[in-house]
This record gives sequence, structure tokens and C-alpha cells, in this order.
Amino acid sequence: MKEVDWKIKKPLLVVLTSFSVFSCAFSSSANAQEPVKQDVVSNVEREFREIQQKYSIEEVDINRIPKEQQILKFDSIEDFEEFVKELQMVEDEEVVIPSHFVQQSQVQPFATTDYYSDSAKMDWYSPFTGWGMTSLVQFKQITFDYKYYYLGKVKRFKAGSITNISSDIYGVSAWSWSQTKAKGTIGGTLNQASVEIEADGFYTLGVSINGFTIGAKLPGTITRTYYLE
Repeated sequence: MKEVDWKIKKPLLVVLTSFSVFSCAFSSSANAQEPVKQDVVSNVEREFREIQQKYSIEEVDINRIPKEQQILKFDSIEDFEEFVKELQMVEDEEVVIPSHFVQQSQVQPFATTDYYSDSAKMDWYSPFTGWGMTSLVQFKQITFDYKYYYLGKVKRFKAGSITNISSDIYGVSAWSWSQTKAKGTIGGTLNQASVEIEADGFYTLGVSINGFTIGAKLPGTITRTYYLE
């Protein structure tokens, strides 16, 4: 039987023994960290459920989020809640309210008035600047049909003629917009008619909050005033 040189094999045994100890230690450390990570995700999920009803957030399958749409990442539930507040905030319009404001319904057309049909389209740049974002590009659009008549030389909306209202948000890769309902409120001045369009709907987006990933639908509103020229 061939003898084995112990002096040669001993260092190799030491190396193998050390490697085995290191492997066991690393494995134990990794297994210890896994429950910690799971606990963090569980806590975030619990906190998410608490604010879900507050902001009427509906959960959707994350796999239904288009692949080209970005997943928004948040470090904490507080960051996510602040983002929701900003996203659901109705955009302010810089509109000067005339001193002689009247409701359109107060101006009655003659019985023999001729009515004309037309449509309108409003496009505007509306960057999202909340939640620490400097300027997330997005555009908003509202279209609708209406009927009008002339009162002297001034165009007036026909009462109840605002129909087929459609709204959209485009140019943004972080969420999509779906409209659920809309209405038009006719008003204006003695010299110019206007209609305020209000479209309700929801944003659909994917979010990841400290490892907790979910698809979500957030209710929102788009408003814009159209002036009849």
C-alpha cells in the first residue's frame, strides 16, 4: 500500500477545514438576514393596507402593468403617501375670474335660435413636480362636443349640449390614465361663454416600497376651462 505524505496533505486539510467553517458561517448569516428582510416587507405591507382605504387605492396584479412602464421605487411608506397626495392634487389654473360672472343658464336664447355643432380639444403641458421630482414630463388632453348659438355677436353654449367628454394623460412613462366619468359646467361672462370640464378617473402604476412590490390604481381628477371664441 502506498503511503500518504501527511506533511504534504496537512496544509490542504487545513484549507478545506477553514473553507467549510467559512461556508457554514456565511450560510448561517444569509439565513439570519432573510427573516429580517421578510419582516421589513411584511411591515411595509401592513402599513400599505392601513393607508389603502384612506386614499381609495385599489390593488391590481403587478403583471398587468405594461413592461414599458417604469416601477416607481420608494424608501418608505411615508414617501409613498406623500407621492399619492401630490398625484391626486387637482391642478390649479391661472384664470382671472371676471367681476361680472354669470351662469350660462341665466342667459336664455330666443325660441327661434339657430344652434350649431362643434367640438373642442385642449392640450397642455403639465409636468409632475411633486415628491422631490424636478419635472416629470407629462401632457394632458381633454376633448368634447358641444352646441352653441349667437346672442347678438357673442357665442353661447346651448344648455346640456356638452357631450362625449374624453380625457387623457400621455408622454409619461410612470403611470397611465383611465377615465370613469366626466361633466361640463357651463358659465362665463356677459361677453364670453366658458365651460369647466371635470374628468374623474384613476392612475395605474407599479410601485415598490422598500421591497414590497404591488400594482395600484389611484383615483384622480383632471379639470380645465374652455372659453368659447
